[in-house]
Amino acid sequence: MEVEESYKALGSAPLEVAEFKNIAEEAFNAYFVSVAQLLSTGHFQTSVPDPVPSFPSMMIITAMPRHFAVELVGAQRDNRKLRIVSRKLDDPGVYLDEMNRRFPGVSDAYPTHIISVGGAGPALRFTDTANYFRVENVLLGNAFDSAVRIRHIRFALVVRKDSDVDGYRAFLAELLRLTSGRSLVGADLIPGDKAEIVIRAGQFANVFLMNQLHETSIGAFIDQHRDVLLSALEARNLVSEPHLPWIVESPDAEEQAINPDLFVQRSDGHWDVYDLKLALLHRKDVTTGKRNRRRFVYTVEDGFAQLAHYRDFLSIPEHAAEASALYGATFESPRFVLVVGNYENVDMDKVVEARRRFPALEIIDYDTILQLYLMHNNAIPGIQQPRQP
Repeated sequence: MEVEESYKALGSAPLEVAEFKNIAEEAFNAYFVSVAQLLSTGHFQTSVPDPVPSFPSMMIITAMPRHFAVELVGAQRDNRKLRIVSRKLDDPGVYLDEMNRRFPGVSDAYPTHIISVGGAGPALRFTDTANYFRVENVLLGNAFDSAVRIRHIRFALVVRKDSDVDGYRAFLAELLRLTSGRSLVGADLIPGDKAEIVIRAGQFANVFLMNQLHETSIGAFIDQHRDVLLSALEARNLVSEPHLPWIVESPDAEEQAINPDLFVQRSDGHWDVYDLKLALLHRKDVTTGKRNRRRFVYTVEDGFAQLAHYRDFLSIPEHAAEASALYGATFESPRFVLVVGNYENVDMDKVVEARRRFPALEIIDYDTILQLYLMHNNAIPGIQQPRQP
């Protein structure tokens, strides 16, 4: 566990967001190539039993009023070029206050604990006068009443905007210097099997419970870590963002094709259609209205409208044949499922009531997928089957 705040004299060439991103992207991609080469030789010493490599898959660049931040997320055995995702946060307090959902098991890997009782605000803070604030391999936990949230930070670096370019390059060059006796940065050797499952699940939670990310970023993570969804749904295969053109004449001349988020192959060999929305962190409930008029909020209604459109599209024989020809996807009693919300805003009783208008469409929240992934891999003792609508 490492938290570091650094102060350096400022130069005359302040950072711009594009330059901040490009420097970080180049430095970390080159570093992880070197790390992968080192690990492949077997010369890196570790006390971890039966170790397997764990590399990040995604770099998230955050622009705040006075700071930039780079965070590494993901957990894959093979090093691949990082996917770059950008977002903007107008409130810097949100950045370190993004405490993700309670995550059982991952805390067992941390022998050191700092416990603070009472008070308000984030557990970690960076001051306006600090040039660089680094957090690496840290578990943040926050409890309020019955709610518990935990966030596993693999690597995060916050840099003042008026830090000079040369100083930023030099900081990363020193940080990522790969020499004998130094610990790895942003990459790890971890025990295989259950520990790897738990860490990957924690990184999945980092993505779907991060503010101001788009659905495409969640979809990219799923595509990079396909075992999360496949294991959770006990599925055989998936296709990310299939592109299916209209074969028959489209009722809308401007629509040339459909582009669902996911085709997912069930255990019986046939396929279902999934669409991804956000976890809706700003919403206390994905439904609205009293029981006799219960309905979904706009985001869910919009997602169901998309799924209904995909259902109508694939009910046309020519289009079903095209899906089979392009992706090997065959549809027999397909399920059309919307992934949206989290355990705090998805009340199953209310969801069942709101679904009365959409009996053929289904909903599942991200935390349920995470729990199913852990349960199907026996990663957490005593974990129970999540309730689904």
